[in-house]
Amino acid sequence: MAAFSSRKNVNIELLRLFACLLVIYLHVRPVPVSDSVILKPTLAMLALSSTAVGSFFMISGAFLPDTSSILKAWKRCLLHIILPALLLILAANLLHGWISGQMNILESIRSCYLPMLPHNILKAVLLPDANYFGGYTGHLWYVITYTHIILVLPLLRPFLKKLSGGLTAVLLLALFIFLAIPYIKKVLSLIMPAVSPSVSFIPSLTLPMYLEYFLYGILYFSTGYLIYRALKAIKKPYKKRLCLISGAVLVLCLISSYYLQLKLYHSELSFGELDAVSANVPYFLTWDSSISFIASCLLMIFILCLDIRPEAVCGTICFLSSLSYAIYLIHFPLITKLITCGFRDQIYSFLQLYAHMSVSLCSLIYTVIIFIITAFFSYIITSVARLMYHGVRTLLSQSQGSSTTTGS
Repeated sequence: MAAFSSRKNVNIELLRLFACLLVIYLHVRPVPVSDSVILKPTLAMLALSSTAVGSFFMISGAFLPDTSSILKAWKRCLLHIILPALLLILAANLLHGWISGQMNILESIRSCYLPMLPHNILKAVLLPDANYFGGYTGHLWYVITYTHIILVLPLLRPFLKKLSGGLTAVLLLALFIFLAIPYIKKVLSLIMPAVSPSVSFIPSLTLPMYLEYFLYGILYFSTGYLIYRALKAIKKPYKKRLCLISGAVLVLCLISSYYLQLKLYHSELSFGELDAVSANVPYFLTWDSSISFIASCLLMIFILCLDIRPEAVCGTICFLSSLSYAIYLIHFPLITKLITCGFRDQIYSFLQLYAHMSVSLCSLIYTVIIFIITAFFSYIITSVARLMYHGVRTLLSQSQGSSTTTGS
């Protein structure tokens, strides 16, 4: 294991690692409602997992506005985010038939029509719709949104760095309220049905899905920057108190989102309105809901205020978090492959028959198994990529040195 680098903020790396685990849990697809029965433990975990995607945007926002130049930020995005994603898209398309369980690897590669891939990638980016990437890579919508945020960084950076912190916070609050209006109306209709008609006059725009994603991405990104800068100025004794307060409020926020979603499920079940989409995409527990935004902010504050001391713990956290992007890239196709080859069903059957575990607990254990497998492959892939990168650099430097010697 690589030695712990003091240049890394171990708290940020812990938040990154925690968010990575929660994203895997979301993509394991734990079912919160089964045969009209609400699985409350699963619902509670989904409430916590709703902070995952937002946490990634906030982590990016903590550092990128301070990048020395916009060109450097764009270059980093191109080399470290977009290029690996493109390599995954290529590999996933070549192996699509194998991942789906319909073909062996060679048949899958032969059946792939690569000339259509650039067209599909362009279509996915412009529409934008990550499903056009193909090969079970729909989770790369995050990369599209992230890239678009980096592209508008020349406009966003002055907004964050030149305006006063108070004015920036007020403008972000206004954006949050604008995005939160539909959720406020929904909450009122659930807990105070008699009051909800009186607020129907409040206008709320129905935004296209991607525009809503983009605006929430900007909100998370910018708020992450403000939170990180504010916490850097707070002394350690005050951080301990803030850690306790933010942790307590976070628990209350998660409990609130849990009960709101539970009440919504009960309401939909009683009226026969609960379909598969409503059941598996909980309204209050998605990353682009206002209550999830608040929970993500509290989670960031809580983790950044923790005092993590043992060097071995710090080293383990930083090592695992260094694999987080590779884990994010390959985990979704891997989850699909483990379903089509029957691995998931075998694990669930074993845990339920021999260990007498509930479906909710099986999902948690399976998430850890997926994380371990994905981390193993990610370590191999990143190690090979690093060796190839250093090999190419060495060859280039040697060729340049030999040409210089010849010229002299």
